[in-house]
Formats: sequence, C-alpha cells, structure tokens
Amino acid sequence: MPDGSVIYAVDKVREIRQASGSRLEIRFLKADFEKERLPLPPLDGILMANLLHYVFDKKSLLQKLRGNLKPGGRSEGRHTEAFWQQEFETCYRWFLN
Repeated sequence: MPDGSVIYAVDKVREIRQASGSRLEIRFLKADFEKERLPLPPLDGILMANLLHYVFDKKSLLQKLRGNLKPGGRSEGRHTEAFWQQEFETCYRWFLN
C-alpha cells in the first residue's frame, strides 16, 4: 500500500494497536458489522479475516460490504461469496439425500 494510505479496522469487541513507525493511518471502528451501518467512505478494497464464520447471513453481509466499495474496488478474504454459495448448495444436497 502506498504511504499515507488509510486502513479502517472494524471489530465488535476489541481494537488492535497500530505498529509503531507505520506510514499508514489505521482508524479503529468498534461496530457490529452485521447489525450496524458502517460509517465508512467509499473504499478501494476490503480485506476480511476471521469474519465469515461468525456471521449467520453471510450472503447479506457480503452484499452490504460490497456497497462500501468504489467502482472497481475489490473484496478479499479466505472465503468468498462463491465459496459460501457452493458450500450452501453442498450442504443442502447432503440434507436432502
């Protein structure tokens, strides 16, 4: 990331300390990302880590977060919407058999 970039760190219960000497600005937001509208500007990217396994309605959350992206912005995470759609379909087929 270029010098001067801003990172928004959102967590429901805790904050992470900014590394000393960082050339990036980190802004911490304590929020319940499932229930609250996040007060964020349009973003170039969203990185999700240790997030989706805590969320009941994963598809709705991913759609909501997508609304925070600038045109051409990207969202990255270990599990993508396509992954969860496939996982849901697999579980549904298993349940019906």
